Amino acid sequence: MDKEIELFSNPLKLKLGKATVATLIVLNEN
Repeated sequence: MDKEIELFSNPLKLKLGKATVATLIVLNEN
Protein backbone atom coordinates (compact mmCIF):
# COMPACT_ATOMS: atom_id res chain seq x y z
CA MET A 1 0.00 0.00 0.00
CA ASP A 2 2.79 2.44 0.87
CA LYS A 3 4.34 2.11 -2.59
CA GLU A 4 0.99 2.76 -4.26
CA ILE A 5 0.46 5.82 -2.08
CA GLU A 6 3.92 7.14 -2.96
CA LEU A 7 3.35 6.62 -6.68
CA PHE A 8 0.05 8.49 -6.36
CA SER A 9 1.24 11.31 -4.12
CA ASN A 10 4.52 12.12 -5.89
CA PRO A 11 2.86 13.25 -9.17
CA LEU A 12 0.42 15.32 -7.11
CA LYS A 13 3.33 16.97 -5.29
CA LEU A 14 5.03 17.70 -8.62
CA LYS A 15 1.84 19.25 -10.01
CA LEU A 16 1.37 21.34 -6.86
CA GLY A 17 5.00 22.43 -7.00
CA LYS A 18 4.74 23.45 -10.66
CA ALA A 19 1.49 25.30 -9.98
CA THR A 20 3.14 27.15 -7.08
CA VAL A 21 6.14 28.12 -9.21
CA ALA A 22 3.87 29.29 -12.03
CA THR A 23 1.86 31.38 -9.57
CA LEU A 24 4.99 32.98 -8.14
CA ILE A 25 6.25 33.80 -11.64
CA VAL A 26 2.93 35.45 -12.54
CA LEU A 27 2.92 37.43 -9.28
CA ASN A 28 6.51 38.59 -9.90
CA GLU A 29 5.65 39.73 -13.44
CA ASN A 30 2.77 41.90 -12.21
